[in-house]
Amino acid sequence: MSACQNVPSLTITDSRVGGYSTISINGADRLYMLRCEMHTAGRILISAGARIDMSYSRVSEQGYFQATQGFLTANYSSAENLGYIRNTSTGTNRADRSTASNQANIRFDNTVTGCRVYYTTSTDGSSIYLNGTSTNCYIYYCTANSLGQIYIQNGVNARCYYNNANSRGYVRSINASATHYFYYCNASASGYVEQLNNTAQVRQYAIHSSSQSICRVQNTTVNSNLYYSSFTAYYYIFATLTGGTRSGLHGYGRRSYTVTNPPNGTFVQNF
Repeated sequence: MSACQNVPSLTITDSRVGGYSTISINGADRLYMLRCEMHTAGRILISAGARIDMSYSRVSEQGYFQATQGFLTANYSSAENLGYIRNTSTGTNRADRSTASNQANIRFDNTVTGCRVYYTTSTDGSSIYLNGTSTNCYIYYCTANSLGQIYIQNGVNARCYYNNANSRGYVRSINASATHYFYYCNASASGYVEQLNNTAQVRQYAIHSSSQSICRVQNTTVNSNLYYSSFTAYYYIFATLTGGTRSGLHGYGRRSYTVTNPPNGTFVQNF
């Protein structure tokens, strides 16, 4: 184990931490980690820091990179094979152009403001998520495939734009407590784009679901809107909204739909 304390600025480059080894960093105002690898339960732990910049680095085989204070920026990095990248602080975290694969995860577990996840991919049963009661957090241009998940839980004013879910991947929000938005998202090949158990208004714009995929808005307790979206080829739209507007919707091909308390005889779909 290596311990670094009260270093104003620390840079770690081209290093490997493995075989249950640990680097512990306490009190660095800023940490730069470039082209490093944590593997075979190797780990880097950061506490009492202000900023952590992780670039071109890899976490794998139950290795992990964890920050308990400060804010984390991870770019061009990957978590693989049960490894994880995690920040448990209240800092403004970012992950961009990174990947979680083979049941790994990239996660931010505390209440944050202004967190960003850009151009990032979750695949093969992995997860990328914001888990605290976070405000104004955005997920842009991301992909979830092969049972991968990208989601915001307990979010406030969340934004999910230009994301793709395919091959049983998920892009979702859960338990949101203030208005949030899903724009220009796509579900294909049994993918899911969904909002579940939200207590605030949900707005979905320009959503496309195709090839046995699902667009879902479920258990929303206030008026919510679904606009200008299309559903094709064995699609499934599941919308249980208290009220709100569904407008500009287009669907064709074989489909399933859920109607709450249908009347006897025939009824008319609203799109």
